[in-house]
Amino acid sequence: SGGSDGGGGTGGGGGGGSTKEPAQKYTPTQACGSGYYVQRSMAVSGGRVYQLYSSGTKKNCAVMMKSVNVGRPSSVNVWIQPQGGSRVSDSGSFSWYAGPVYVYAPGKCVRVGSGSSVSSYANCG
Repeated sequence: SGGSDGGGGTGGGGGGGSTKEPAQKYTPTQACGSGYYVQRSMAVSGGRVYQLYSSGTKKNCAVMMKSVNVGRPSSVNVWIQPQGGSRVSDSGSFSWYAGPVYVYAPGKCVRVGSGSSVSSYANCG
């Protein structure tokens, strides 16, 4: 016993020294709500931003799912913006994801972002 087999600490159990992130236990659809489906996503610092849409509510939703510090509070943010409109954002210290944030923008293109990452305007209408 002791585990000092010179293996560099890999292959061990879920010890405190493990750098493997836990699985993200939420989905963008769970975060935004029933009826929303993913239209696009992009990699951002610390995770991935998803843009979702609901045909029922005609609302767009954005959420940033963490892939770094998953399950532990860390500073993350997400925003969504209709063309010609103002951003709706959410930021703070979250364990799993930032958001969701919603915008009702029928007939408008929308863009999403997190940190310094900004998507193009798309999904118009």
